[in-house]
Amino acid sequence: MITGGGDYPPRLVEIKNRFLLGKPPRKFHHTLRAYEPRATSHYCKVPGRLTCAIKPYNVNGEAVWQLVIGFKESAESKPTQFCQIPVYADGQIYDV
Repeated sequence: MITGGGDYPPRLVEIKNRFLLGKPPRKFHHTLRAYEPRATSHYCKVPGRLTCAIKPYNVNGEAVWQLVIGFKESAESKPTQFCQIPVYADGQIYDV
């Protein structure tokens, strides 16, 4: 978990920590299920099955952020699938 946040917006750090606990915000559930149908039924059941990284992102000339979500079969394994979600600094999903 990121605690300080450094250069990252505080709201995105909070969202990242929720992903790491297996409790992503509801607004991300449809997006996660579009990438992986078992996202909420399998990956959110056990903390550690989801990973999340925050990266700067440029969409259509606009500087936003990107959440890179990794799906793991078990908490000890490495992610096998990834999904990228562009978001604003306040955590709202960026509609491309």
